[in-house]
This record gives sequence, C-alpha cells and structure tokens, in this order.
Amino acid sequence: MFGWRLARVEGDSMSPTLSDGDYVFARRKVASLGDVVLIRHMNLGLIVKRICKIDETQHYTVAGDNPRSTSSDAMGLIPAEAIVGVVCWRVSPDGIRKVRCDGVAP
Repeated sequence: MFGWRLARVEGDSMSPTLSDGDYVFARRKVASLGDVVLIRHMNLGLIVKRICKIDETQHYTVAGDNPRSTSSDAMGLIPAEAIVGVVCWRVSPDGIRKVRCDGVAP
C-alpha cells in the first residue's frame, strides 16, 4: 500500500478516539496541530498520539486523548522524522471510520 501504513492500537491512551485492538491506517504527509499520528518513538516503539504543539524547530509535543496516558513530558519532543504518518482511518469491531486528518481535533 504505497504511502500508507497499517498499525494495531495497543492500550487505551487514545480512548475514546481509538480503542485497544483497533487498526489504523496512517498516510505519509506533513502533520498538523491536532492530527492523530503514528510515531516511531526511540524508547516506546510504534505509538499513536495526538499533536498538541509544534515548536519553531519542527519538533512536536504529543499526548494521548485519555488523561491517564503517558505524559508528553515523559515522551519528550518528537522530531519530524519520527512521524510515520497521519492517522486517517480506524478499523474497529464497529466498522471503518474516518479519523480527522486535517489538523482539526474532533
């Protein structure tokens, strides 16, 4: 699938937007504030988070939608090259649903 990446969500850090066991399709594109993104984190592996802030050096502050998620301080700033893609589709037992990937948080 050229330009797309499929990943499985593990844990509840993105609840209620995404649930444990969901699958997401992420598209390689420039990420914007509010986007849900797939990240290759140097310590945590492949994770899904929402962009909360972008600094002037193009480093991202990210967080889970669930307040009990790992803090953005613990994850550190995310460099642009660690962004695998912007999550655009969610596949769950309820069906397929579009995840807003236009920089606007739901």
